[in-house]
Amino acid sequence: MPTWHPVPAYSMLCREYKEKHNSRDCSWNVITTVWDARGIKAIAGNGTNNMLIQVSHLGIREDSKVMEKCINEIPNRTFKREYTGQPEDFFASCLMISVYHTTLLGPKFIGEVRLGILDIFLSEGHMLPMQWFPLVDPNSDLPAEPMGFLKLNCIINNIDEPGQVQSRAPDDVADWELNFHDILQIPRLNLRKCASHQYNFKLLVYQGFDLGTGSERTADPVFRVISGCGAISSDPFPNSLRPKWNTMLQLPFYEPSYCDLIICEVWDANVSRLSHIVFSWKDIVIRQEYYKEPRWIDMYERRNDPFRTGIGLFGGQSIDNMMESAGVPRLPGDFEEQSVYCGRVLLAAEIEERSEKKEPSPGVIALKPKDCAIMWSDAMQKMFFRFHCFFGQAFVTSGMQSEIVVEFQVGRKSVFIKPKPLSDNGLFEFFEAVELEYDLPFDNARDNPSDPSGKVWDPELFVERLPDLWIKVYRMSFLQFDKALIGMWKGSIKTALGGGDSEYFKENVYIGMDREDNGTGGKYEGLASIILPPEFPAPEPSKRAPWGKEDDPKTQNILNPYTGYQYVGLKRDAICALSPDDPAGFLGFSVKLWFASREKCANGPPKGPPILSPWASWNIHPIPAPWSEYLNWYRHFNVKAHIYQAKELVAKNDIGIANSFVEVKYLLNPPKKTHTAYLTNNPTFDTTLLLDDLRLFVLPQNVDWGAEEYCVDPEDYVEVEKNKAMLKLSPKIELSVLEENGEQASLLGRVFISPSDLFGRKSNPVYIPLSRGNPDVVEGHILTSFQIIEVNEMLMKEPPRPLVPDKSPVDPEDAETWTSKAPVRPVPMIDCKIQIQVLGLRDLTSPYPFHPIFAPQVEICCDDPSTAQTTKSTSRPSGTNANFMECVEINVGLPEEKRYAPYLDFYIYDHSTLGLPFQIPWNEKPPIVAYGSIPTEDFYPSDEGEEVSDDDDDEDEDEEAKEKKRQKERRKKFFEMLQSLKKEGVISAKQSKNLEALFAKRDEAVVRAFDQYIDARDEDKFVERVTSFLDAGNKVKQSKPKPEAAASKQKVTESEEKVEEEGDQEGKPALEDEVKDVSEEPPQGAMPLELADAPDDADDEMGDPNMEEMDEPEPVQEGEGIEGEDDELPDRQEKVDTPDGKPNAEWMLFRMHPLYDCPIEDATVEKYGKKGAWKNRLTEIFDELPLYRGPIKNVKLAKYEIVGFLKCKVKLFKLEDQAQAEARGEEPRYLDMVELKNGREVPYEVPDVNENYPATDLEIRVYLLKAFQVSPSTVVDGVAKSDNFIEVTLGDEKWKWRDFYDPITALNPQFFRCAKIPGKLPGPSLLHIRLMEEANLGLLQPVLGNLVGGDRVIGETIVDLEDRWFCEEWAKKTVNKPRETRDLYNQNRPGITVGKMLVIVDAVLRVDVDDYPEKDINIAGRQMPLEMRMIVWNLKSCAPKNGYTSDVIIRAEMMGWGRVKETDTDYGVKVSRNAMFNYRIKFKGLKFPCPDPTVPAKDFILKLTVWHDSLLGGQHAIAEGLLPLQPLFLDCMQRNLGKTSADDMEIVSLQPESSRHMGVDEEGTKYPFRWFRLCHPGGPGCKTNKDFRAPGYDFKRNYQCEIQLTIQIMPRAKARAIPASLGFKAGPAKLQDPNRPPQPTNPILDPEGCKAYIIYVCKEAINRRKPCCCCICCCILLILFIVVYVYVMQLGLVPSFSKLFGISF
Repeated sequence: MPTWHPVPAYSMLCREYKEKHNSRDCSWNVITTVWDARGIKAIAGNGTNNMLIQVSHLGIREDSKVMEKCINEIPNRTFKREYTGQPEDFFASCLMISVYHTTLLGPKFIGEVRLGILDIFLSEGHMLPMQWFPLVDPNSDLPAEPMGFLKLNCIINNIDEPGQVQSRAPDDVADWELNFHDILQIPRLNLRKCASHQYNFKLLVYQGFDLGTGSERTADPVFRVISGCGAISSDPFPNSLRPKWNTMLQLPFYEPSYCDLIICEVWDANVSRLSHIVFSWKDIVIRQEYYKEPRWIDMYERRNDPFRTGIGLFGGQSIDNMMESAGVPRLPGDFEEQSVYCGRVLLAAEIEERSEKKEPSPGVIALKPKDCAIMWSDAMQKMFFRFHCFFGQAFVTSGMQSEIVVEFQVGRKSVFIKPKPLSDNGLFEFFEAVELEYDLPFDNARDNPSDPSGKVWDPELFVERLPDLWIKVYRMSFLQFDKALIGMWKGSIKTALGGGDSEYFKENVYIGMDREDNGTGGKYEGLASIILPPEFPAPEPSKRAPWGKEDDPKTQNILNPYTGYQYVGLKRDAICALSPDDPAGFLGFSVKLWFASREKCANGPPKGPPILSPWASWNIHPIPAPWSEYLNWYRHFNVKAHIYQAKELVAKNDIGIANSFVEVKYLLNPPKKTHTAYLTNNPTFDTTLLLDDLRLFVLPQNVDWGAEEYCVDPEDYVEVEKNKAMLKLSPKIELSVLEENGEQASLLGRVFISPSDLFGRKSNPVYIPLSRGNPDVVEGHILTSFQIIEVNEMLMKEPPRPLVPDKSPVDPEDAETWTSKAPVRPVPMIDCKIQIQVLGLRDLTSPYPFHPIFAPQVEICCDDPSTAQTTKSTSRPSGTNANFMECVEINVGLPEEKRYAPYLDFYIYDHSTLGLPFQIPWNEKPPIVAYGSIPTEDFYPSDEGEEVSDDDDDEDEDEEAKEKKRQKERRKKFFEMLQSLKKEGVISAKQSKNLEALFAKRDEAVVRAFDQYIDARDEDKFVERVTSFLDAGNKVKQSKPKPEAAASKQKVTESEEKVEEEGDQEGKPALEDEVKDVSEEPPQGAMPLELADAPDDADDEMGDPNMEEMDEPEPVQEGEGIEGEDDELPDRQEKVDTPDGKPNAEWMLFRMHPLYDCPIEDATVEKYGKKGAWKNRLTEIFDELPLYRGPIKNVKLAKYEIVGFLKCKVKLFKLEDQAQAEARGEEPRYLDMVELKNGREVPYEVPDVNENYPATDLEIRVYLLKAFQVSPSTVVDGVAKSDNFIEVTLGDEKWKWRDFYDPITALNPQFFRCAKIPGKLPGPSLLHIRLMEEANLGLLQPVLGNLVGGDRVIGETIVDLEDRWFCEEWAKKTVNKPRETRDLYNQNRPGITVGKMLVIVDAVLRVDVDDYPEKDINIAGRQMPLEMRMIVWNLKSCAPKNGYTSDVIIRAEMMGWGRVKETDTDYGVKVSRNAMFNYRIKFKGLKFPCPDPTVPAKDFILKLTVWHDSLLGGQHAIAEGLLPLQPLFLDCMQRNLGKTSADDMEIVSLQPESSRHMGVDEEGTKYPFRWFRLCHPGGPGCKTNKDFRAPGYDFKRNYQCEIQLTIQIMPRAKARAIPASLGFKAGPAKLQDPNRPPQPTNPILDPEGCKAYIIYVCKEAINRRKPCCCCICCCILLILFIVVYVYVMQLGLVPSFSKLFGISF
């Protein structure tokens, strides 16, 4: 079957990037930030890990630093992978984040997170937000068992797609964790597995056929399956190209999974990969029934490139990976097709859902023979293809390689056409038929589903499943061993048989010998009639029978090679030996296919005789050419090429501006050319080129009629269609745009026009893309139309008309117009005046090596060089940012229809010599240093304002929109009814307002009354129905108002009644407005009754019947007005745009500055609403023209080759109609075309540019907030960061961060400073904000930092100040300028963002600087120095690590602050007793907020680790936990802000769970404490006790100890006022000594301690009724007792041992 594309998004993205990048390799940035690692299983023997995090992608690996002795860590490490290569490889790849434990013998794998690149890219903004991912080991027995968890995010950036803004900062912990004041939980707390669903993915691998790669064949094929949950392989099948694995590869699959793709590979004995195919897990789940059916799948690969894919000797990496790891970047190459056939495999897939009790498991399971023995085991199907190769066009030959050879390939078999050189008529004439024999496995049941019995065979399904047809064209010399591929074509066999349309494939498919007995039920013809005996050769072609037998028309129909003819354009890729200007060419071919009958195949070898080809004897004669005497299939035509204009041409000369002309030719006929248009890349030709008396080939449906079948002067579209079908045999007409370059012209672009696409009648011109060699690389467009006229047609007698823009009734999409006799209507031309207010150049770079441009000048012309107008040359304020401030006028005729509008061309000259301020006399003409163009179409009146009929709108609206429209009409009618009742005096203004409020609240009674009024318009009945609401307002229970509010309300009510009475007397509708005035200004603390009844939104809604429907308002009762003291805090009324939705210092400082996730010039109405959209406001101020220099290298990325900008304002004015002017009695005026569209006549006036854009001295203020999502540029010891500073430039002015502050060492620096720089507008207006990295000069940095240089630009963003300053909305009406997120770009990687920067840009008049000082945004200056005191009281339920005891020590670390403190050791702690410490630890030097919020210190997380400190075995981790303390620090800062006296300052403590939870020191001071449970995730390195709780993540079932803590946070001044001792040492606020049990001591040095220990041990033994443990003291006493007894025994004072124990020796 054709090439397999089971993943639509995958194939679509690959195709999209191929087109977007001109068939070149693409580049992406993959940025991964690993913030938190929690609950990592312990591998080391001490119960921890020396943790290393590694991120790898396609063999490129990047490591973090080694984090020693940890199971919970906050790495905050950003990894960057810059990939350049094929999109097929990139989107099918995975990103692996692995965690290792490092040892002296190398790293040990713990677990990994596997993310599919396609999954990340298809997420919103190409980003996976910061979230938790489980670490798993896919190769373990339990691949879903979490080995820990990583909190990370991943963002993919590519050209022109900056990627999503990470709205939530990477280091933000979840709110519930921060505010819960408890140890941070392990993610997925109650799940042992990390999967919500689990499956067995079963891939049934049956057979392979013709496996290999190109000419290389496999010996021992192995089938491998790789998914995000693991990999598995079949056993090698030895020595076979047709392996029969008959194996089920079972692989676990867990959801959720962030790796959707499943890769299937064929390997050669596990040594080298031969081929692969890609599946989608989602697609398999959705179409399970489809995948259950076994099917053959063909595999294709790109040509093997040893440099890219060859395996190196070091670490299994390829050569290019090793070079990239060494810092050598990959250079982009050309796109390469998957053109190498690698065989086919027979597969099926099943999914088995598994419950929690049934673990999915990997396995290689042999299938039962009965399930696969009969599968595709029938006789192989024999088939013979007959390929007819006719002629080729536009093949490029060179030198000795002057011949062209064509290869037809199906599967791994191919056949070649004889080499042919270029003939005299400009074609490569092959006219040869060749055959190809092919055999494929067949299954009577599955390949013939219409009749599984096999009695009647329909081969359509089998034809669909055949491998693709590849046609490859080579050039070669007569030596025939130096073939060079120059083009290729791929298509399905079914499409090739049908001549490009698969529906007609049956015309070229034959089966067996005779129609009646070939097993198809008579549906397909047999070839018995063309079978010739061996002794009779095939007859020679003749006029009566160009092919086949003269007396047998049936053979002539069968052997007609032109049946199914198609003329295709070949494709090219990186492996084609073509220059950029060389086309791949075109080839005409057709295909016929003969199948041996199923009966014949069953009786063939080895049972019977071989099956011979029916085509062989007929292939000895060449195919008659259309112009041969046997056919004469040609007619003579005239072709009119109407060449109007071209646009966006890419010149090849040094200047970059083309002197171009158009050439049209057909084969070797003399070409026709237009005139040359000089110095423009948007030339206008308006020329008709006539190619006369062309001999074009025609393809008749009836061979006997031949060329006479062509219909002259067709009268209906059926005849036109027939003529077009006949012309498909003809070669193409070549249209080229060439550039004069001395005697030899250079190609700028070409297009090949097919005669079958042309009409006799003239059609409307269209823009056709131009390309040089590769059609995918567009290099300009040409506006043209063609006519093809047979020489005998009446059209030839029509008089020629001058070529002007015109409109034709012939529409190629409407067949009814193809023979329209209506005349061509010229497009009216109008006299216009183009007004260009030229402000100046902006940031124009210099072409000179040492000097800038000195005295530039601008020349402007439109379409015709005679219209050229120039400004004066100037160097003020500089050549780079020259201000012209002139108005240029151009009088020109423009077409009414803007699609024919020409371009305005701008040329920048420099009146200097190499940038020096003088001009050498011989230098007469100044050089062009830049150029640009802009279409006048952009300044025509917009068509967006044209009204569309309501009927058309209604057809496009959905039901929701229609319902809104109906409700809007109802509100309008209700409003009109109330107005009418008020005018008639039926209801008062107050009653009207009440009814409006009730209707807005959708009161059931009022709505029902109104519905009845609509049905029968009776005003009296309506009033009667709503009488209860008209007496005294709503009958609603009123709450008791406050005295002040009641008085105010009474006063307002009286005024209303007074106004109401006046209204009743006069009966005027203006009374409502007066009531509104009263209600809009209520006295303080009161709220009018109307406003209480109906909220402001409802009033506005009802007051304007044209407003859109609002949400249903909440019912508001009388007396419930909001009082001042009842109002919420201001920060609760505003939108808090912080990551956690809560106010912080940054938000409090910038709350009035709206936050944008993009530059404000990109803010659209769709995203930010009408008020927040700046895009249209800023872009309408000026017309900004990009300038270029020299030839453009990459058209699709031309914006990255801009050398500067020209600021101007362009307007179009059209000459007033003469009749209108005469009626007015004046001369015709030029009127603004845009204003005319809006119904206003604005005559032309010469503007004063200096008055319109007055010069203004400004102070530009750039509030530098922070940079984030920055790509790492420097990695030191596994830590990605750099020494950052900012540089702001505006023209020649520069502001440097290092002149005022020290560089900030961080990956994502936070600045919060204001940069001020002077500016004058109009003038230099492009503000460059650069994020820089300081050069590392070591100790000499302070001395040489500003002298030596070497600082590197990380990225920059550019802000246009003129667009903002001359926008009144921004400059005058917006006081609080918005915060905007701007992308940072690096010129070395154009188009790919390297980070984002948050800034505020403001501008203040220089004279107002003192009155409006800059805002102090230094958040760091608002920090409060704090001290934290922690008391560790006790530890209970501690896991034993030394038998049944532990020697416990506790370590505490404020993460990110670099301070690790520890307690003393409590020895011999048993499970039954507490480890007692009473130990105080102090953390000094803390500041809140953190000075560097990009580090973990921002969250003020306390890391607590409990260790077993063994004298001989070293330390072993018992438990660990992270305690967030940020809310306490925030509370302490808020409570003590503004307090200067230590006596007034407050201490914030961790609140106890009970008021009784208080600890006391020796002075009686109480300290609140809390108990916390700590866990250990377990792992191979964790020592466990079978009698104790197992380690794990559950804080209820798996906790390893409980710790009793007191946390106090106080200002540093308070801490100095109330000192406290460390530990439990003597001093102020001394803690009581811990009541620990005695420890064994030396009886000589510490006899009292030894005595206490002996007593303690004995008591323990008595209490527990167990023998006491012997210590060294007991041993000494026993030895002394024995020695004394022996001595006394020798004295005879005591009996001997034998007598004492009754033992005889």
